[in-house]
Amino acid sequence: MIPRRHVLSMLAGWLGPALVAVLILLPLALYFSDFLRAPARTISLMLAPGELERLGRLFARTTALAILSATIALVLSVIVFAAAEPALARRRLWPFLFMLPLLVPGYFIAIAWIQWLGFAGTLTQWLGPAGKWLPNALYSIPGVALVMALKNYPLALGFIYIGWRSAGTSSVEVASVLMKPGRLWRLFLFGWIRPWLGAGWLIVLITALLDYTIPMLMRQHVFSVEIMTAFNVYYKPQDALALALPLLAVSLAGAAMLGRLLSRVEWPVMARRPCRLPEIGTISKKILNVCACAVAIGSFVLPLVLLMRMAGDWGTFAHVIAGGRDQIVTSISLSALATAAVLVFSAGIATRGLWRRGGQNAIARTLTHPAISAAAMLVLYALPGSVIAMAFIRFYNRPALGAIYDSGFMLPLGLAAVNLPVAWLIFHVRLSEIPKTLVELEALEPIPPARRWLHLILPMLTRPALLAAGLVFILCMNEVQTATLLVAPGQETMSVRAMTLLHYAPDRLVAAYCLTAWTVALVPVLILAALARLGGHFWRKLVPHHELD
Repeated sequence: MIPRRHVLSMLAGWLGPALVAVLILLPLALYFSDFLRAPARTISLMLAPGELERLGRLFARTTALAILSATIALVLSVIVFAAAEPALARRRLWPFLFMLPLLVPGYFIAIAWIQWLGFAGTLTQWLGPAGKWLPNALYSIPGVALVMALKNYPLALGFIYIGWRSAGTSSVEVASVLMKPGRLWRLFLFGWIRPWLGAGWLIVLITALLDYTIPMLMRQHVFSVEIMTAFNVYYKPQDALALALPLLAVSLAGAAMLGRLLSRVEWPVMARRPCRLPEIGTISKKILNVCACAVAIGSFVLPLVLLMRMAGDWGTFAHVIAGGRDQIVTSISLSALATAAVLVFSAGIATRGLWRRGGQNAIARTLTHPAISAAAMLVLYALPGSVIAMAFIRFYNRPALGAIYDSGFMLPLGLAAVNLPVAWLIFHVRLSEIPKTLVELEALEPIPPARRWLHLILPMLTRPALLAAGLVFILCMNEVQTATLLVAPGQETMSVRAMTLLHYAPDRLVAAYCLTAWTVALVPVLILAALARLGGHFWRKLVPHHELD
């Protein structure tokens, strides 16, 4: 018996995919069709005298920087996980604390490290002649890769955490009795969670390829910087598209590998009680703790302390808040609007393949197939924010769509497109834990649609939705590439303002603005977390027989 359709089921099943297809995928498809209609012009630009050699060097620098950054980030994530594994097993709050560096803007970390190790940096000046080599090391490919790894290692750590929570508790406990701790750790890292390590490395690789702020501030010419310069400074869309093609080739190849890897991973239900790995030796444990503390200091504590020291007294913050009220209101409102759109889009796409109806035609079943949705999201994640913004400008900047282009909704739409894959991945991980047998049984149960939403779908999606909302809101507040190209007159966001101040404002004002922007982005998330906790208590009282897992 097929359950009756419900308005919420129809909205979740069709509204999200339809809006994504019309508002996001269609402009991107038409933008790249320009190259297919006239490929000779783009290729001629790439084959101009001296241009091919320059692109070759740019390609080598970009890929080397991304590969090195992803490798360093993976090593750092393994170190942090090995040091923090006992705390992660005891307290549920710890995983969120280790995600804090992910919430810090890239320009935040880059500015702090430049002030620490740059040519006029604090440590460089303090060491005198002995510290002259520090700026050269910082602005080199390994130095920039290290700073990018400190920003992105929580992504790899998140995948390690998922693999650890999904590992069989009984298997690990039996193996801990039969094996030595060192051998069990090697089996755990290079056996049980090896696919998750590969997925973490790939997602950091793609993120590093698309990063714009850190390479730009640290004087590394990579494709993301060149694309923004060609379009935003010289306004040469064709040159920007030509520069985007080599970057897209690498990022899309990484996304294809990531999708293939995730499709082969088994998605067991995460255990409430994760497996406990054996304790490491005392000396090794101390070394790991020191390294983990160094990672935490370099990725979060050091940038915070240095920027507070640069800002000076509290009068600077008062001046920034008084002069930036419009940017604060604009940033919060536009980011909240983009976050709401992302939740609608991602929830609809993720749940569409879970409760598909048998009466659909072949075209509908194909378009809403989970594999097709996953491929579309991975391709969208592999696109730079500048390319997405250029596609939207090309599509919506025409007389027929002038009302949309001039409405001020271009920036929320661009932010939603850039961050949609992040929320989709969170929903996808949660929904993939559900055994297919339970879904089939639920589809045969003739229960009212409202009761199905209240007792099954809503509790299942509550925690992923809250996590996605907080993370996407922070990412929207910190976005620079898309915001720079799509911001409307009078719509300047705090991230765009902070990057603008770097060129002419004093250091103390830049530091105060960076700290203010980060605080303004974090406060709504903390309020959301507090309301979610109160809502969880209210839900348990309302439905005492059902617990939010």
